[in-house]
Amino acid sequence: MSKNGLMKRLSADDGLGMLEIVVSAVIFFFVLTAVLGLLGTTTQMSLTAKQRAVMTNAINAYVERVSAMPFSQVKLVSEGGALAAVETQTVGEYVVVIRPTVSIPTTLTSSTSPNLKRLRLAVTVTRGSANPMSYVTEVLIRDRDQFLTQAVSNPQTDPTIAFTSSTPPENTVVWGSQHSGGALTVGAVAEASEGRTVSSVILWCDDQFVLKDSMGNLGSWANIDQQSFTTPSFIWNTLQTDELGTQEIVDGYRTISAYVLDSGGVSKYTVRHFLVDNYAPPLQTTSTVEARTATESYLSWNEVMDGTTPTDHYRVECYKQAASSDTWTFTSFVGGTNTYRSTSGTVPTDPFSRYYMRMQAHSARNLRLPDWYYHPQAWVSRPALTATSTVSGSNRTVVLTCSPPQFPYVSGSLTYRLYRGASPTTLTLYQTLTTNTYTDSHKKTTDYYYQFEVTVTPTGTAGGLLQTPVPVTVRSNIVGPSGTSPLPTYGW
Repeated sequence: MSKNGLMKRLSADDGLGMLEIVVSAVIFFFVLTAVLGLLGTTTQMSLTAKQRAVMTNAINAYVERVSAMPFSQVKLVSEGGALAAVETQTVGEYVVVIRPTVSIPTTLTSSTSPNLKRLRLAVTVTRGSANPMSYVTEVLIRDRDQFLTQAVSNPQTDPTIAFTSSTPPENTVVWGSQHSGGALTVGAVAEASEGRTVSSVILWCDDQFVLKDSMGNLGSWANIDQQSFTTPSFIWNTLQTDELGTQEIVDGYRTISAYVLDSGGVSKYTVRHFLVDNYAPPLQTTSTVEARTATESYLSWNEVMDGTTPTDHYRVECYKQAASSDTWTFTSFVGGTNTYRSTSGTVPTDPFSRYYMRMQAHSARNLRLPDWYYHPQAWVSRPALTATSTVSGSNRTVVLTCSPPQFPYVSGSLTYRLYRGASPTTLTLYQTLTTNTYTDSHKKTTDYYYQFEVTVTPTGTAGGLLQTPVPVTVRSNIVGPSGTSPLPTYGW
């Protein structure tokens, strides 16, 4: 284009040309896609945080209610107590299900005359059809007749106790003698009322073990005899052991209690919850795969417990087999990540391709075992069926094409079966084929729906990681009649 022609084009006032409009639309599409993706991620994070808050409030309210019960009633209804086997609560749009179990910690109390009971809560929170969130925790319920009524309790004269500012906040992840903020310092400030003194302060884990530091010193202070008392610097070692060297603290959410006893015999306490994460969780043990369409498969696996709490997240990897060898390559995931907070999810696939899956459970600190759990069999995604339709005179000609296998298979094992029917729900076997294409001609006044069923025996075990392949049978999508070509998909 000459210089004069270019200047005329730049000075023209007849609006944008078709090319400029198309380019502008493409740019706008990519910008809008990125914004929508960011909004979706932000919304999901907000919903997860709200779900956790609902769960925490439900657990705290339940424990407080049980603690206020007569000690003899702290057992299931089936055992003569007051606790239902399943309690369901509705909090706004959330449904909270609590399943309690009660046992006697015989290492600390007599089974015939207990003064402590271990309350274990399995809690699930669900919002509509979203994936549920599960949590398991344990607390000890004390016999208030022995521990809290040695003197008359009165808010005007009761002692007070609170954690110091150096104590990590609620729900902090801790390990060894540290957390992400530094040393795992746990401390408390106790105050007695006028005319009384603080007698003792004790730091407990799950009301079962007195906290210990790395030298074995106990988080317990007696014979204090002061109106105000702040515990000296104490760094808790979550790897503490008993006299036989057995580790006492289990991974998972632990309840840390600070108790104060005053000179009047009145005891009060405060609690805080930490997630102890010393070890990697175990591997999954079971899994399922469902090839839903040619381009999507649904994966699920068993929930893995990291100590007493469900594992923080799972890493899932899928590998696709090459078209002619036992070579496998890593495939991308929906949203660009293969980390799942729940025990299920979807992965994208290519039509009629072969994949295998492996998984690891990860803790909150991303601790994981060096090994992987492998889904025992590779799976095959569903083939895609396409069709074109032409009319000549009074006849209609439909050309059907089913995607061929994109993986090696046993020679002679590949068969195609064509199903045809007047509706998607009345398909019957019409032809057995040796190829993936078929041409069907009939009167143009008659409409048919079509689907391919393919049976094949794959080869390849990913170098021995997988079981020997077995014959698989998969069905394509259904295509149906239309006034246009190609024929539309009516379902899978």
